[in-house]
Amino acid sequence: MTSVTVRSHSAADPARLWRAASEFARHSAYFPFTTVTVTSGTGEQVGDTILGLTRIGPLTLADPMTITTYDEPHGYAVRKTGSVLTGQVQVQVRPDGTGSAVVWTADVAPAWRWARIAGPVNTLISRAVYSHAVNAMARTAESLDG
Repeated sequence: MTSVTVRSHSAADPARLWRAASEFARHSAYFPFTTVTVTSGTGEQVGDTILGLTRIGPLTLADPMTITTYDEPHGYAVRKTGSVLTGQVQVQVRPDGTGSAVVWTADVAPAWRWARIAGPVNTLISRAVYSHAVNAMARTAESLDG
């Protein structure tokens, strides 16, 4: 299992950063080649489901998730329930100086045991992807109306 924690500061207040981090449709702008949709519920309750579809050329990776914790405006967690990725992601939003910070912790692994031997490569790729997403969340929060 790859465990990665990334953090980003935003000049936005915690309420705006929470909106940027918790409105799952916005995640489509944070993750390259990916469309994120809420597939059941509102995306604001434990048990609601989300689907990330990443398309690169002819390849499509489906990443279904279930919300396991939802504590507005402090954080949420999702469990990855698909056949490609397993694990959990936790997202926390907190005050940070004059702005706020988002902390993204992912404990994720390929569902296939043989792919887990690529642990260091998975960690590098995960860190790059999640860093990009979390920094995009922080920038988006700064552009949202208060």
